[in-house]
Amino acid sequence: MKEGRPGDGGRRAGPEGLRGYLRFLHLGTLMALTISLGVFGGVWLDGKLSTTPALTVAGSLLGVGLGMGVVILEVGKGRR
Repeated sequence: MKEGRPGDGGRRAGPEGLRGYLRFLHLGTLMALTISLGVFGGVWLDGKLSTTPALTVAGSLLGVGLGMGVVILEVGKGRR
């Protein structure tokens, strides 16, 4: 009989499996952080310059773009 949890086919989450999960957790965290910084930066600039909602939208789009760039770079590192 195989070891492991019921329904896992006898596989155990070893260091290799955990490393994969942590990598995706890292990518998600980076994406959320860059988007959040863009949004909060845009809100702050809108408050300083009275340009509501223009810089909030621009900041969020910039955050999404930077987040995607970071994810693409990180995925590229993993393939080398």
